[in-house]
Amino acid sequence: MKIVWTETAKKDLKKLERKTAKRIIDKVEDASDFPEHYLSSLSGHDLYSIRIGDYRAVVDKGREEISVIAVGHRKNIYRHF
Repeated sequence: MKIVWTETAKKDLKKLERKTAKRIIDKVEDASDFPEHYLSSLSGHDLYSIRIGDYRAVVDKGREEISVIAVGHRKNIYRHF
């Protein structure tokens, strides 16, 4: 599957340490290969989250692409949704 990063997600990644951002990017790439294994649905939304340690990536899964909407620490990320 193709991965699309929104401007918000790109800004969120730039705020993080380089090592943490790299881990998140690698995990999202893995999730694009096996989405059923990595994606957890968000209740009340048509969105999914990917767990990366203490961080989460909120994504929208389409048929042929995964759109990364936001990235952040688990205590803050769900406040946007």
